[in-house]
Amino acid sequence: MEIIENNNKEILTEWVSQYSDELYNWAYHKLDKKEIAKDMVQDTFFIAFKKIHTFKKESSAKTWLFSILKNKVFEFYRNKYKQSTISINKYDYLIFNEKGNWIDNKNSTWTDNSNIFDNLEFNRIFKLCLDGLPNNWKMIVKLKYIENQKSNDICEELKIS
Repeated sequence: MEIIENNNKEILTEWVSQYSDELYNWAYHKLDKKEIAKDMVQDTFFIAFKKIHTFKKESSAKTWLFSILKNKVFEFYRNKYKQSTISINKYDYLIFNEKGNWIDNKNSTWTDNSNIFDNLEFNRIFKLCLDGLPNNWKMIVKLKYIENQKSNDICEELKIS
C-alpha cells in the first residue's frame, strides 16, 4: 500500500509540475480572481490525489485534471448563484416588486434613458446588480449596454452563441 501511495505522490508531483500553469490560466480566465483560481487548482490536485485510484487512463492526465477543475468551477458558480442576493436596501420598493421583478414606474427619475448613466442613483444600483452576476454574464451586459456593441459582435468576441 505504501509503495502505491509513494508512486501516486510521484505521479501527482509530475502532474503539478506539468499542468499547474495551464490549469491556473484556465481557472483565472473563468473566475477572474487570482486567489480563487489558485484555490481551485489546489483543490483539483487534492481531489486528484484522493481519487487517483479511479483514474483509468482512458483519457490523458491533463484531460482528467481539467474535468475535475471544470466541475470545481461549476460548483463554485452554482454555490455563488444560490447565495447571491442583491440587497439594494432603500431602493428596493422603488424598482422591484415582491418577486424581485422590475417595476415599470412611469414616475421614476430614470425614464429619460438618453442620459441614464449620468444618474448617480442609477449607476449605484446598476453596479450592485452587475456585481451579482456571474463574470461571463457581467461581461455581456457591459458590452451590450455600456459599450453599445451589437449582439452578433458580442457573441463573436466572446465565442458564444
